[in-house]
Amino acid sequence: MDNKEQYIKPLIKVIELNEDKSWLDAFLGLRTGGYLPGGGAGSLNDWGPSYLDKIKSSWYCNLYDILRQLFDDNLPAEQSKELKLIKFRNNIRVIRCLNCNKSYQHPSVFESYIALDFYYKNFIGLAENKFLLNLFIPELTYENQKTKDFRSWLFKQYEANNIKIYDFVNNKYICPHCGKAHGETEHDLYFIKIEGIDKMEFQQIKLNANWEDFERIPAGNS
Repeated sequence: MDNKEQYIKPLIKVIELNEDKSWLDAFLGLRTGGYLPGGGAGSLNDWGPSYLDKIKSSWYCNLYDILRQLFDDNLPAEQSKELKLIKFRNNIRVIRCLNCNKSYQHPSVFESYIALDFYYKNFIGLAENKFLLNLFIPELTYENQKTKDFRSWLFKQYEANNIKIYDFVNNKYICPHCGKAHGETEHDLYFIKIEGIDKMEFQQIKLNANWEDFERIPAGNS
């Protein structure tokens, strides 16, 4: 079965909205049965879209990754829940400064968790009803009330755990807590535990977690 056709229009849209038009013609060619080029370094497989708006960047870069994986592997929309970035969306990666032992996270990473939660809950339904282009309507996605509520809830959990949302890249890798530049850091694993409808708990799971920790569901959770 060919599942690819349903992803062509949203793929083209996500590329049209991005700032780098280098690969736009390749995506437009999908309308007439064309193929996306493969390759290694410097190829389309080594590229990702970029957006000036920070919210759109988090949402559309993740959407591009979802669409590309489903398209490339000819997967049905329901398989989106098995993609790593969605399956482990509740595994929260937080940076901790070893100089002051306090934590922070880049705002684009924070917003990515909001976007992935939305895609988990809505992508399949939109695909089944042929409404994937609705993913580009702000009022239905990153500006809708449920999204705002989840964003607000998660922000409050960060505040309660003294995790600062902070653009350390543009601030030359200076810790927002102690001011140390280019200090040593570790990544800690936090987890959003879903306990029922609209009932969530934000948990610290492991200090100095490794990459494998972020790609598995913490013990005792599903």
